[in-house]
Parts: sequence; structure tokens; C-alpha cells
Amino acid sequence: MTPHSILSDPLARLAAILGIVFISFSITLLGIVVLMRLWRIARDRRKRQFIDLWSPIFFESMAEIPKTLPGILPSDWISFMQLYNSIQESIVGEAKEKVNVLARRVGFDRVALRLMRQGRLSHRLTTIIALGNLCEHSAKNDLQELLLDKSPNVSLLAARALLRIDSRLAMDRIATLCGSREDWSPVGVIEMLNETGTDTVTDPLSKIAAHAPPDDAARVLGFLEATKCTAAVPLARDILGREGLDDRLTIACVRLLAELAGPEDLPIVRGYLQHHNWCVRLHAVKALGRLGSVDDEENLISLLNDENWWVRFRSAEALANFSYMTMARLMDIKTRVSTKAQEVLTPFSATLASRSTVSL
Repeated sequence: MTPHSILSDPLARLAAILGIVFISFSITLLGIVVLMRLWRIARDRRKRQFIDLWSPIFFESMAEIPKTLPGILPSDWISFMQLYNSIQESIVGEAKEKVNVLARRVGFDRVALRLMRQGRLSHRLTTIIALGNLCEHSAKNDLQELLLDKSPNVSLLAARALLRIDSRLAMDRIATLCGSREDWSPVGVIEMLNETGTDTVTDPLSKIAAHAPPDDAARVLGFLEATKCTAAVPLARDILGREGLDDRLTIACVRLLAELAGPEDLPIVRGYLQHHNWCVRLHAVKALGRLGSVDDEENLISLLNDENWWVRFRSAEALANFSYMTMARLMDIKTRVSTKAQEVLTPFSATLASRSTVSL
């Protein structure tokens, strides 16, 4: 069969055409992949060169701003911003201000505002961080609008930036959002509040916790507890004095007392050892473990039979960790309690025995 006769067959001719199309498509796709790879290599090389050029300039600026500065291409502003944020997060004090002087000298404040308004999401997030580091007051209106953004990442970063720009002015509004924005990362909120400082955050958060709906108030009390705001202890006492208190608020208040209260609050804590909610009992027991004394021993022994395992476990832990507790005393307690209570005491008696051996 000759080539001419093969190509005269419609099916063979179709197969040949499809084969040519497939090969052409494969070559084109391979070319695109190679070009994209070469573009990425060139981009990464350009970024490394930019960082190698500007890193020494940033560090030099902490002592004195260079008189002449290299120009920055539009395509390099993202690299500049990433380097700027990285350096700002690693330095403190006067060095931050000097780095900001350098950034403003090259016009980064104007570029950052434009990128926040027009850039894609990943660049906007980086820009929001940068504007906070830059303490750019002209960005406050834009950042306040972003507090209500549907994206929790955008809104939380905007809140953090505003607190860096003007913490006292921004904290009242952000305190409300700390309670109402359920989608905000608790870890992120705690980091933000710790950075701002308890002197600034305690009063606004306490006002929200005192008057907000139960869910919001409980969330804010959790942040006050996590940031060690001891000034919030009187607020927790006041809330616990209300009639018909929601369990969510009761848990939050007793938990805060368990972590931050002093011995003067022991009578309040003891009043919740028999509460119907096991979470409340749990945190009351933890408070006794931190603040209690031999006077609380019988209360804790009775809770070794609690229906909830965690309450039993924390009661055993609290007993074993009392400073006066000895191995003989703990074993005596163990002989007087139920089998269920003995089971939860066993690991702590072993720990106490080993601790006694080490001290000898």
C-alpha cells in the first residue's frame, strides 16, 4: 500500500491530522512551561538582587539615612514591602522610626496606600501590615472601613494596623469587634492585645464585657483573662453578682478568677464548686488548686466523685499539688474514697512519690 493510497483513506487522513495537532499542542505546552520556568527564575534572581541591594541600606539607616538612594522600579515595590515588614518585625525602639524615615524618603507611604486600595488580596494583606508598621495616619479611614470586611484576615490585620497607628483612639471600636467578630482568630486577637498593652486595652474591653450580649461578653472576658488583665477581676466579681446569669458568662468569670484572682476571692470561688455546669465546677477547682489551702481539702475530696472526669482529674491534681501534701497524707485520702476516686488519684500519688524521692 503506497503513501498516496493511505492518505486517500479518510480515516487515515483524520488520524494523521489529529496526530499533527496533538504533537503541535504538546510542543506549545512544553514551550509555555519552559518560558514560565525561565520567567520565575529571572523573577527570583531579580528579587534576590533587590534584597541584597536594600538590606544593607535598611540596616545602615538605623544609624544614619544614606544621602543617595537607588531608585525602585514599580515591579520591585512588593519586594521592598516584604523586606520592610520583615525588618520592622525584628527591631524595636528608635530603630523602627529611622527605618520609617527611610521608607517615607523613597515614597513608600504613597505606594502602600495605592496598593492597599488596588492590589490583589495577598498584596493588600502585606500592605495593611506595612501601613501599621509605618504608623501611616493618612490610612486610618481606609483601615477603619476594612474593619468590617467580610474576610477575617483582612479585618483583623486592619485592626492591628490601627492599634499601631493610634491605639487609644482605635481601641474603643476594636474592643466591640473583639466580642462580635466570631471569625477572628483568638490567637491573633490575643497577640494583638498583648502588643497593644494591658494599660490601653483593659478599660475598653471591660466596658464591652459589662454590657454586651452573653456570647460577646464571654468572648471578651476570655481575652481579658488570656492577656492577664488583673484589673478585670472586679468586673468578674460584679458580673457573678447578677441574678439569673447565663452559664456562658458564669464560666468566663470563674475562669478569669481561676487565673487572675487573689486569696480574697476564695469565698466566691468556693460557692461554685457545686454548680450544675461542669465547666464552672472545673474552673472553680482550678482556682482552689492555685489559691486554696488545707481548708479546701474536704471540698476537693468530695469532688473526686464528680460525674465529670475532668472535674475529678483537676480535683486530684489540686490535692496533690498543695504545698503541704505528703505521700502519707495522699495515701490516707486514697483509702477513704471510692474506687472511682482512687483511680484518678493513682497517677498523682505516683508523681508525688517520685517527687519525694528526688527531694531526698
